[in-house]
Amino acid sequence: MRATVAPMLAKVKTALTAIYRSLTRTGEEQSLHKVALAVVLLLDVFILVSIFDGLEVHTQQLASPSGRIPQLCREIVIERAWTPGGRLDRLAAAVASRRSLYRDPEEREPEAVPTCRRVLVPLDAIAAQGELGGLLEKRQGLTAELRDAETTLAREKGAYDTHLLESLAKPAAERPDVEAILATVQRRTAAIEEARARLVEIDARIGDSPQVTALWAALDAMGTGDAVALAAELRQLERWYPVKRLGMQLIFLLPLLAAFATWHAASARRGRGLQALVSSHLVVVASIPLLFRIADAVYEVLPKRLLKRLIELLVSLKLVALWHYLVIAASVAAALATVFAIQRWLFSRERLIERRIAKEQCQRCGKGLPPRARACPFCGYGQRRTCGSCGGPTPVHAPFCSECGAASTAGGLPGTG
Repeated sequence: MRATVAPMLAKVKTALTAIYRSLTRTGEEQSLHKVALAVVLLLDVFILVSIFDGLEVHTQQLASPSGRIPQLCREIVIERAWTPGGRLDRLAAAVASRRSLYRDPEEREPEAVPTCRRVLVPLDAIAAQGELGGLLEKRQGLTAELRDAETTLAREKGAYDTHLLESLAKPAAERPDVEAILATVQRRTAAIEEARARLVEIDARIGDSPQVTALWAALDAMGTGDAVALAAELRQLERWYPVKRLGMQLIFLLPLLAAFATWHAASARRGRGLQALVSSHLVVVASIPLLFRIADAVYEVLPKRLLKRLIELLVSLKLVALWHYLVIAASVAAALATVFAIQRWLFSRERLIERRIAKEQCQRCGKGLPPRARACPFCGYGQRRTCGSCGGPTPVHAPFCSECGAASTAGGLPGTG
């Protein structure tokens, strides 16, 4: 197994090194200046933001499940939440919300399925009718005031009962003013009764309007079959939406990636170092949202649904603790893999030795060496070996001879002098 994995890792490392060189060099031996690299990185950020913005606008052309079957329609048809007893309260809240974001009823939700439009179009007609919409907003405000007044009245009645009992147990001079409290309760009760009368009058005016009558008729016409059919259609939309969304995103991203890749291939073939460098950056930048979107679509289609069902199963079996154990174990495994990768690729012993040789430090202990030192005065490690090609001294662990440039054939043993 290790014999198979090692060559694969070596190939990956070689490929990553080649990509890194193509992103930081305009030619075989010409590194990119830091200022120029900063300009290219700013271009990368701008292009990446532009791609994500364009991708978002392009994807919005695809009708989402919430656009096809809005939440309000789900409440009305699927959940059957608009019962006769609470219809007016829900209607007032819905109209207030829609009037705050109002536009022409024919353009409000053109993507909604026919079943939803049967109830949303009459509702939008109510929101568009100024006097009726005003009545509903007035009703909503009056209902809130009435609810607060009833809460206050209940509190004042409790206070009155308490003070009445206290007055019976205390001398007349120390008794609280029960009559004043009673008068306040009576005034509050009268105001509440008046508000209730106004509310009944407003409800009658709203109920007599043709638009509300049409909406009630549409709601009454909705049966259990409509709810079942709409719920099935919603599940179908949610099942296929991630795939359709990925298709829309690929239509936007693949031509960009193909154009950048073609430009890079042509520039590299013709030896145009600067264009090859910029185009290689653009290829990487265009690949980032592509990989993200593919991963997101795959997660939506498979793991997300599987995880949801797994959690539901564990909850039903009262074994949800197993899920938390699994998350903890996965976190530990991911952390170990990350640390291993960092140590293996970013801070490997090979890279450490390279930095020590470049900084004239001991190849074993890392301490600074005196000028032209052949051995470390701190740990005694020999720093030089004899080159097999030219016979000159060269660092023990250097991959190439510092005198003639020949590739090292030594086994990494320390020199003797």
